[in-house]
Amino acid sequence: MYNLKQACIFLDSFPQFNTRHFHALIEKFGEPQNILNNFDSSYVKKILNQQLYTQIKSKLNEEYIKGLIENLKQKNINVINYKEKNFPQSLLQFDDLPFLLYTLGDVSLLSTPMIAVVGSRRCSHYGLGQTETIVKGLCKYGFTVVSGLADGIDTAANSTALACGKTIAVMAGGFDYIYPAVNRSLFKKIASCGLVISQYAPSFMTKPYMFPLRNRLMAALCSGVVVTEAGKKSGALITANMALELGRDLFVLPSNVNSPCGQGSNDLLKQVQGSIITGYEDILKYMGIKLREEKPETVDVNEEESKILKLLHCGNLNIDEIVQKSGISIGRVGAHLTILEIKGLIKKLPNNSFSL
Repeated sequence: MYNLKQACIFLDSFPQFNTRHFHALIEKFGEPQNILNNFDSSYVKKILNQQLYTQIKSKLNEEYIKGLIENLKQKNINVINYKEKNFPQSLLQFDDLPFLLYTLGDVSLLSTPMIAVVGSRRCSHYGLGQTETIVKGLCKYGFTVVSGLADGIDTAANSTALACGKTIAVMAGGFDYIYPAVNRSLFKKIASCGLVISQYAPSFMTKPYMFPLRNRLMAALCSGVVVTEAGKKSGALITANMALELGRDLFVLPSNVNSPCGQGSNDLLKQVQGSIITGYEDILKYMGIKLREEKPETVDVNEEESKILKLLHCGNLNIDEIVQKSGISIGRVGAHLTILEIKGLIKKLPNNSFSL
């Protein structure tokens, strides 16, 4: 006789066995373990095609199931089934809810206030900078920041939150296939100091259809979704629409109207009135969280440095533009820029321009 844990892990190890199969069989047998204990019934054969039935039947034994569970233990992967108390209750609303969540890290983060911060893989320096600022603010007020571990905005959100607070990375595929591969180091850090979750078994390779399901999972877990920058075809727009369908709060940062990186988020602002934000403070005010009075950090600057800072308040500039607008010699401008960068008041960008 098999138990609940064994049944869920075993059935979920087959890529072709999906939530539609699971819920059809649950409707008949009531409990996952009853599916395995009655696997020879004609009803199971009716729900599953012959190939899938034969594949599952050939591996249905205690030794095989024991091996699956042992493999998860060796990788320190925790499994939460849909009947456990720490399974996110917000997921129970779905008719096709994932019956298992695979986790690496601090599972208690699932019971903290969570907010998703998402955006495009192809993003601007503006988008990255604003994402970092918003995430730092949300972390400061106790939010766990959730994102998708993708390139661009997601990476900025997850890595910034990891550095200054708590973060959850929601993966599209299984843990054995980190996507994108360049984020393998970040994945390990989050698994150690935060939480990584997936609705797919570790051996499941990432496929295109998994990304919308990942986006739905992020939207469902969180009280709100923040879109800091998104192009017209960005997956972040799927997360935003999921948030609206689920009745979650949506917050969108406006982008440069001439930038293709932000066309999707600007279009979203046209469609969803009242979702516009200009900083994390707007999110907190909307949620009824009182902002703390903070004394601004004062950094001494001289007259010429102050002049350069005022110019950069209007937008990013390269050194030639600063010389032209300030009237300060190129040698002195270069020296001031170095000092201002050391003081943490400005940042040098990859295209040799500078920003606040």
